[in-house]
Amino acid sequence: MKRIIVFSCWIVTFFFSVLPADGAIVTPGYEGGVQNEQTYEEVVFITGKPLVFTGTVKINTQGDRISYSLGNSEVGGLLSRSITLDKTVEEKEGQTISITELKRYTEKIKIGNDTYQVKDVEVYPFHQSIVTDHKPAVDYYAGNWAGLKTYTINKDEGTVSVKVTGENVGYDHFWGSTETQIIKQVIDSKRTQVVQRTDNNGNTQDVSQTVSWMGTVDLNVSYNQTRKLNYIDNEPTQISFRGGYLETTQGENVMQYSYSLPSFTEQTTANGETESVVDEKHRNRGSSELKLQTVPTQRRLSVVHYRDVDGHWGKEDIEQLASMDVFTQKEGFFGPDLPMTRAEFAKAIALAANMVTEEPENIKASRFSRNKNEETAEEIFVDVVSTDPYYQYIKEVEKRGVIKGINEKQFSPQGELTRAQAITIIIRALGFENLAPNPGYQTGFIDDYAIPYWANDSIYLANEMGLVQGDEYGYVMPNQYMTRAEAAAFLNRFIRYLQDELRTDYRERIIYFQ
Repeated sequence: MKRIIVFSCWIVTFFFSVLPADGAIVTPGYEGGVQNEQTYEEVVFITGKPLVFTGTVKINTQGDRISYSLGNSEVGGLLSRSITLDKTVEEKEGQTISITELKRYTEKIKIGNDTYQVKDVEVYPFHQSIVTDHKPAVDYYAGNWAGLKTYTINKDEGTVSVKVTGENVGYDHFWGSTETQIIKQVIDSKRTQVVQRTDNNGNTQDVSQTVSWMGTVDLNVSYNQTRKLNYIDNEPTQISFRGGYLETTQGENVMQYSYSLPSFTEQTTANGETESVVDEKHRNRGSSELKLQTVPTQRRLSVVHYRDVDGHWGKEDIEQLASMDVFTQKEGFFGPDLPMTRAEFAKAIALAANMVTEEPENIKASRFSRNKNEETAEEIFVDVVSTDPYYQYIKEVEKRGVIKGINEKQFSPQGELTRAQAITIIIRALGFENLAPNPGYQTGFIDDYAIPYWANDSIYLANEMGLVQGDEYGYVMPNQYMTRAEAAAFLNRFIRYLQDELRTDYRERIIYFQ
């Protein structure tokens, strides 16, 4: 997934163009704007009052030029903006570091009889950098930026400068993506106006005066896209299947803003004219929110039924994963209480997290698109030959560091998967293996002593994250093999973590619980 970054708009936010799967709509900018398929909205504070502008945004095919066309009919407002980006990217040890500056920038805002204009990048210095950490199942990123944009007012009546600092955090994976931006800006307006003054003797003369004010704005902007599954019952009774799963993908843009701006009072001069005066004793403080959602895209998944899972506690988890092609066996018997093998789990985690980039010719999982790379099959383990149906999956997860062999030469594909192994695999897929505290801690399970040293960090982290819980007596049973039904439940818990818990940490906790 490519990301293009930009700094723009009077409300001074920046551009992080994300192009996720399924053509989802993502707000193009750090302007405090929100967007769906048809509408883009942002708030303009340049007059000292919050004004919502609505319109469209266009991005060229290279993603390095963005054009805005917005308006506000209540104040006769028009906004046009064109941005050209200059971006450099460095790949380094599994991370991408991007630096973005402006190559060209023009902006004009008309509000009533006034025109505010930025003509080029010389009056808009801007710098932004983002680091993306690529993990097996998730890309995590964080960035910072700073800029100072200066508008002229009616060419020679004054200037408005907006100083901005900001940061963003986000993630992207197959089941969803979230980005949250925290933006702070300081506005400084100085405008010279000529007004007529009448003295006590009735004489009228033109007087030049400078009206100055300062304001601050805080913006919290978040974009989220989530892929969800719901079971839909069929109404007819005379039908070959009772129901099936519906996959729904939808994006939501939320922008919260709060401001401290000057208050303006209207006063009448001696000659009967009305003019606006800054009220130094009072401030205009307030907050509001903009929110837009995309139209959900929906897709019915294949209906799968195994004869030996009816009445089994794992029926829902098993059939849900089968409908997603994580379990590619489509009929007959599943064997829910049989041990899950290491090869089977390697395949399942690769498909559940969309880590597979190529697959054997005899397996066509229509759910995912993959590029076929012509290469000579290489031996990765002595007990996994290139003709093995699990070869490509084992090769991929081993290359990504998700699953290791039982030693340097052997994978043990038909070996029974233990709970400790499954937990370690999930933590590695998320890229969290280095987050455990220094050695000396306890996992909290009664059988902590039985946890293999290589799984201790992962089991500790999985317990802290809510991915793993002990049984009713407080045992985690790390060396017990995991049944196929238990593995299905564990994989679904992993998917729900990607769908919900990450979003809560990256959006709700930041936006709603600061």
